[in-house]
Amino acid sequence: MKRIKRIRKKYNKKNLAIVLSATILIIIIIGAIMYTIFGKSASSYTSTIDGVEMKSFTQEVEFTTEIDYSPTKIQLIVMHEDIDVSDKLTYKEIEIKELDTYVIAYTYKEYTFEYTMKVVDMMKPVIDAQEEYYIELNTTFDFSILNIHATDNYDGTTLDISYSGDVNTSTKGSYPITVSTKDSSGNKASIDIQIIVSNTTPELPAAVIHTVSNPDDINVCIDKTHLLPDGWAPNDLVSVGGNHYLRAQAADAYNNMMAQSVLDGLHIVLVSSYRTQAYQTTLYNNYFAIDPENAPFYSAIPRSSEHELGLAIDVSYDNYLYDDLDDHAVGKWMIANAYKYGWIMSYPEDKTEVTGYMYEAWHFRYVGVELATYLTQNKITLQEYYY
Repeated sequence: MKRIKRIRKKYNKKNLAIVLSATILIIIIIGAIMYTIFGKSASSYTSTIDGVEMKSFTQEVEFTTEIDYSPTKIQLIVMHEDIDVSDKLTYKEIEIKELDTYVIAYTYKEYTFEYTMKVVDMMKPVIDAQEEYYIELNTTFDFSILNIHATDNYDGTTLDISYSGDVNTSTKGSYPITVSTKDSSGNKASIDIQIIVSNTTPELPAAVIHTVSNPDDINVCIDKTHLLPDGWAPNDLVSVGGNHYLRAQAADAYNNMMAQSVLDGLHIVLVSSYRTQAYQTTLYNNYFAIDPENAPFYSAIPRSSEHELGLAIDVSYDNYLYDDLDDHAVGKWMIANAYKYGWIMSYPEDKTEVTGYMYEAWHFRYVGVELATYLTQNKITLQEYYY
């Protein structure tokens, strides 16, 4: 009986040694496999940003609505076993609407490179103003007639503007004014302008002799020889965003048109809309003082501007107007679609002798869908239709 027990004891030790050896072997094999899959594979990748080797990258980026974070833009190059696989990297598109931290993972097979983008706003707002403004002697003055705008890359065009300095319109002279603004991130901007009070307001051309009797009519035609009644202003203006206003019917048509443009992948910027008689007077006087020979061909005398009707818009793809807008997607879209919503281009390139104004690819006037369609299909202006 004792002999049998000894044999079993020896057998158990031997069996245990075999099990331990097998276990160690399995662990070694699994470790080798794991190293091959993860260790060796990961170590075979090399990532560089602008020539500097790194495993991840973090940086601050100034806010825009179209930040480019592609591997090419951040200068990411990934090498795998001495082969450039940068163009094979995949990543998820993200929508950037606010200041925040965004993480983009660029992947290729089992490899991942993380890019942390801290979107910030450190850019100063831009104040759109002239250096000099001319005001007629002994007129009522308010800074709002200057129509100065402040835009910001993050806040858009909703910035408040403050003015420091006084203007005495009862005394001729040049009055220095400082225009200031601040965005929501605390970035400040200011510029200095001059308000010049004088009695050299240009007189209206003798040819301007007619006053329209139907200024409230959506289809009324005003031009160099057909003026709005002095003091008339639309009584149904509504906001179309920011400090822009249009008459109610035109506003509805504008909003519908902009909604469709967004669906078509465009971002159309409204640069100008309704203007008061006082503002148009100041604007024309400024242009005339600087360029009296040509100003009447690119700026309307007071009471002849379609903007004073509350039925005209100037559009762009940013906050400025461009002669070649018709070469841009925005201009092409407007030419092809504006009439469907009741808008016409007031001053076409081939009608300058009819309109008396230079070609303005950005200026559109609301006349209603029926008349806009007729004018567009027959390639005639509102002046040709009426006069």
